[in-house]
Amino acid sequence: MKKQLCVKWSRYVLIVSVLSLNACGQKNQTAQETPAPDTKPVVTDSTIPKEPTPSQPSGASATPESKPKPASEPPKENEVLNISGKLYKTNDKLFIISAAESKQTVPPMEQTPFNVTLRISNKGQEEMVYHSWTPLESDNTPDAKRAFVADDQGNQYPIIPAKQGQPYEGQVREKTLKPGEAVKDLLLFSELKPGTKRIALHLPGNEFNGYKDLIFHFQLP
Repeated sequence: MKKQLCVKWSRYVLIVSVLSLNACGQKNQTAQETPAPDTKPVVTDSTIPKEPTPSQPSGASATPESKPKPASEPPKENEVLNISGKLYKTNDKLFIISAAESKQTVPPMEQTPFNVTLRISNKGQEEMVYHSWTPLESDNTPDAKRAFVADDQGNQYPIIPAKQGQPYEGQVREKTLKPGEAVKDLLLFSELKPGTKRIALHLPGNEFNGYKDLIFHFQLP
């Protein structure tokens, strides 16, 4: 009896072993027939190197910076006109130095100033406003160009300012000239040195005379 059981158990073990070997062979064959998946790495956007972007300082605005405006041009120098004699004429104006002498004023002052009487006529077809070259004492405009007289020795004699509301006789602050009208204005300068014979009257350019510096060169009696 025991012998029969041993024979059956041996057959059972043999059958199980054969079946196990067959199962392993099928698995190996299936593994060989089935291709292995592609193990190449998938390249994503994150792995593609990107061009570096220019760094922007912290706090900088994203909007483009506005270009600085070009500096304004400096004012042009006035044209200088040297006039030989006591007369200057344009299309619509006539300038005449009708008198030039050293004498006391009314009311009098401590010094004996040099008096220049300037006559200006409107030769145009429209009204014009004359403004005197005589400044006021209260006018402290820096770097303001003012009228003066120079002699042939290089000495300069500045124009004497007028007092507000107290003009010397013959002085005109401002006057509107209609076509054909004229005005006389007294310009007073510091006292000339004795023996001065030849002078130059400098009238700085302004709107009235087209921003032209007028320099009258003439002889004194």
